[in-house]
Amino acid sequence: MFKRDQSLIEMYAKQSPKHTEMVCAFVIASIRTHTSRLPKIMNSYRKRGRNGLSELMPRQQEGILYARKHRQWLFNLVERYRNGGITTEETLLELMTIPCIGLVKAGFLLQCLTGTVGCLDCHNLRKNDMPENAFNMSHNRVTEANLRKVRRYVQTCEELGGSEVLWNEWCDAMADRYTTFEDGNAVSFLHSQAIAGIN
Repeated sequence: MFKRDQSLIEMYAKQSPKHTEMVCAFVIASIRTHTSRLPKIMNSYRKRGRNGLSELMPRQQEGILYARKHRQWLFNLVERYRNGGITTEETLLELMTIPCIGLVKAGFLLQCLTGTVGCLDCHNLRKNDMPENAFNMSHNRVTEANLRKVRRYVQTCEELGGSEVLWNEWCDAMADRYTTFEDGNAVSFLHSQAIAGIN
């Protein structure tokens, strides 16, 4: 699942800043949104731009429009990370400058774009007996306290099996939870389908 769909998403994102922006839009749209609704939301955004975001909360809309306006910066940041010009921790903190993106969603965005880190959302945190606010941060400034928390987040992702394991387990868990999905494979494919506009 991960190997196929994350690779498709990464190849898609590498094509241009606009493509990278669409990955970011998907990540933001996924916040407090049922996964099954994401292809419809992304198609609406793809066709209608900002007018296609009415289903989302105002803060989500703000984040997506920020990513749209700053997509060249986002594209360049990810390229710097891929080329080793910036650390994982620094990259996560930079991604958190996008409205509506906290540490967990920054981890998910980097997972989609590069296959690293992961998304320790409320489902993963509960499953691993961690409080839901374990990785909340009040700001994204580069302070020693923030770097410690971000390092702990990255380390926790690795201890739980890494990006691939987290992705596949999450997709399987969503398929078990919701009858909307045939299996985890369908949940995983939805990610690349929604982002790339595959029908």
